[in-house]
Amino acid sequence: MSAEEALFHILEAQLENDELVLPSLPEVAIQVRDAVDDPDSTLAQIVDVVSKDPALSLRLIRIANTAHYARAANVSTLNAALHRIGMRAIKNIAIAMALEQLFVCKNDIVRIYIERAWHQAVDVAAASTAVFANYREDHRSSTVSADTLTLMGLIHNIGVLPILAEAQRHDDVFANPTFLDRAIARFGARIGGAIMKKWGFGEEFAQLVRDWRDMSVQPTAISYLDFVRVGAIYAKVSKDEKLVENILQLTAEKGIFQEGESPFEHEMFMTRFREIKTAFE
Repeated sequence: MSAEEALFHILEAQLENDELVLPSLPEVAIQVRDAVDDPDSTLAQIVDVVSKDPALSLRLIRIANTAHYARAANVSTLNAALHRIGMRAIKNIAIAMALEQLFVCKNDIVRIYIERAWHQAVDVAAASTAVFANYREDHRSSTVSADTLTLMGLIHNIGVLPILAEAQRHDDVFANPTFLDRAIARFGARIGGAIMKKWGFGEEFAQLVRDWRDMSVQPTAISYLDFVRVGAIYAKVSKDEKLVENILQLTAEKGIFQEGESPFEHEMFMTRFREIKTAFE
């Protein structure tokens, strides 16, 4: 048995026995989530929690001044930003902003993979949300939420993290592209579902992480899964031309964009894409 196959067996056993070391949600994200979910929390208390992380505070102010939220003059204080964003959206945005803390690594080869995974996740989130913004112009009653969609785009490939962490621990054997590509393709989706369970996210998040590549999974109604799949095409997450073709065909049939047109050619797509992406840079 090769060293790579040995690690595949180890990962398989750890998954089956619920023993795989999974990443923890960043502390600031947990604190914000707990504060927002507490029915007795006030906006002032949530401001106090967020203000403990200056980088997160600045990013939330930037988000509040984007076209999606801006209704008047720009805001410059955290209190005004959170008031504009709203209690429901703060949790998802704060979690999304905090996720970057998980995408760090010391090994040179693994770092290339983990940095690429983060930048790709940002592109998926930005493209998904930009396509949705165009769709929403004619579908105001859509139940899809832009901030939840952004978060889903960022976590769609979260299952790579434990694999890359394992490669870093055994970098003399496993920190090579051949192993990493095979391991991510083989285990990424299942591990991602396990992470969603650990973090206490709902089944909709877990299903998206597990099934976004599986075109046999087709919700009848337009869902987050559809937009993330389209965003993944823009970010070139998959080189499978058949998968790309199927996603474009099925999402066009659902009316997310016109058949025969590209969802990325709308005149506002690139403006919105860049605005969302800038918030994570």
